[in-house]
Amino acid sequence: MQNGESVVLMAETAEGQLAGFCQLYPTFCSVDMAPICVLYDLFVAADFRRQGVAEQLLTAAGQQSKARGACSAHGAGDGDHQHACPAALRVDRLGT
Repeated sequence: MQNGESVVLMAETAEGQLAGFCQLYPTFCSVDMAPICVLYDLFVAADFRRQGVAEQLLTAAGQQSKARGACSAHGAGDGDHQHACPAALRVDRLGT
């Protein structure tokens, strides 16, 4: 992160408690010949799930991607991220 290779977005409560975070990796798509962002991490603490935190993080990720000039944002994952992947893949519809 110190080299600017990724962007971490955090969701906090009014009291400053961390509710969740997501991490974007700006990169370049050679097929589209344009910048894109890859959403690699999406986490919401158990106490804050089912309260819209993930939706807010995904919306912010889409806005951040758009602000960086990305033509799209994509979720990345594998079988180990089975709960995050379906939501992560929705970033394309949330502001990019």
